Amino acid sequence: DVHEVRHLVNKSPQRQMHLPGAGVGGHCLPKDSWLLAFAAQGKHQPRLLATAREINDGMPIHMGELVESALLESGRRAYGSTVTVLGIAYLENSDDTRNSPAFNLIKALEVQGIFPIVHDPYVRDANGISITADIEEALRNSDCAVLVTAHDEYRNLNLSQMKKMMRTPIIVDGRNVFDKQECLSKGFIYRGVGKGK
Repeated sequence: DVHEVRHLVNKSPQRQMHLPGAGVGGHCLPKDSWLLAFAAQGKHQPRLLATAREINDGMPIHMGELVESALLESGRRAYGSTVTVLGIAYLENSDDTRNSPAFNLIKALEVQGIFPIVHDPYVRDANGISITADIEEALRNSDCAVLVTAHDEYRNLNLSQMKKMMRTPIIVDGRNVFDKQECLSKGFIYRGVGKGK
């Protein structure tokens, strides 16, 4: 569990291991690291920056793989399933969608033949993607809830009520919002970034 490793690493003075997650969005982080790498072209090019960007850019695809794995465990095929995407903003408790990893996750789900339903309490329009502000509508008959943005509203979800709304009780947690053991005890199939199987 990378979150346990992070907790231990950060006990050391001057250490701040970042949180793993569904991907990085916004304007600065994705752009600035590539600008720095471009400026340092040649034999001294910082390969670590490029590698870190590739990993972060690949996280939405990894999230899609976690969704597919959980669906298969439940006995469902990815094709034809309905998945609720919780959050399209890149930043929690905001309506900012610039370079949100949710866009690439939605594309990855659609490539698998999955029908995504997007919920966000702050965002009303994002590149023509249909977004609902009604969490019950978004979860009703869903086969999986995949959390992309750690909005406070998602931290306060009642798992028992959530399970009753869903057709297939699966949670894929891209922000370490849900407690894995609690999800399992409530009857969910759980996947989380950095949580292992």
